[in-house]
Amino acid sequence: MSQQASFLTPAPISTVPPTPMKRRPTPLRPPRSPEAKTMAEWAKKARTCESPAAKKSLFHAMPASNKRAIQDAVAAQEIAKKAKLEPSPYETLFRTVSDTKTLKLYGLEASLECLGQGYFMHTFAVAADTEIWPEVENTALLVKIYHGGKVGFNKDRLSTYTKRSLANYNKAIELQLPVSTIHNAETVLEDKYFLVERIPHAIEISQDLEQVHAFFKAAFANKVYFDLDPSNLRVRGNGTVTLIDFVEEDITFKTTPGSECISRITALLTAWATLGKTKAEGEEIVKTLTAGLEQYGFNPQYAKDALQTAFPQELVQLKA
Repeated sequence: MSQQASFLTPAPISTVPPTPMKRRPTPLRPPRSPEAKTMAEWAKKARTCESPAAKKSLFHAMPASNKRAIQDAVAAQEIAKKAKLEPSPYETLFRTVSDTKTLKLYGLEASLECLGQGYFMHTFAVAADTEIWPEVENTALLVKIYHGGKVGFNKDRLSTYTKRSLANYNKAIELQLPVSTIHNAETVLEDKYFLVERIPHAIEISQDLEQVHAFFKAAFANKVYFDLDPSNLRVRGNGTVTLIDFVEEDITFKTTPGSECISRITALLTAWATLGKTKAEGEEIVKTLTAGLEQYGFNPQYAKDALQTAFPQELVQLKA
């Protein structure tokens, strides 16, 4: 009974005053310029006009200073609108898809012939009457230009791609991997094109796979993603397999199943496997490229997945 009475006894009323709620301060708006204020007032009055003639009469009735402010504001709006709709000189040059174009390279007029379009870039051969890069023949140069056709053209975005590509290039050099030299690496952001070494020969599967394997091993051992698609590796005149393309995207190197990195590596292995004339040749190619990678986190199942994609009609089983 005493417990019930205690339970029903009301709690003492607190004498502590409640903490007042703090109101969020109203952000201060920057003061309007006289021109903007004049424009806003005129627009407000103009909305009440029932016809264009009435709006015109309202405008002419204003003091001359107000008219000039409105005319300047309208002109500025038109200029901004036109600039937004029309491509900038940068866009006109770098987004145009054509087989040939003329470009000034370090002040020299050069004729460019398009050799191909990648996901991010056009690649051009260079022809000019004068040597463009010191002690390098023009026939040994390529110009690579971002076209922006598939990535959403934006100068800031393409600047980011350029920086990432250079970082990937420098990482390959740090790991002592042979790369196609970017001659203008120090000024490429200002130049807005890559002037690169032209690597003349395609990969020969029968003799170059061990060198290609060195690229895969370096990538896994150092946890760096390189785009080792067959089209991105070529051979110098001295027989050295060379990386010619560098990654623009921000890809974290992970070996966990389902990661973007492993999905891309599986796709790379699929591309290499399809260079084999038969399923057996495809298996040997993938086996050579992935030899010893297990110690760096490579799962043999990724190789099997690649082969299954390359040869979907046949049961694939890697030989030990």
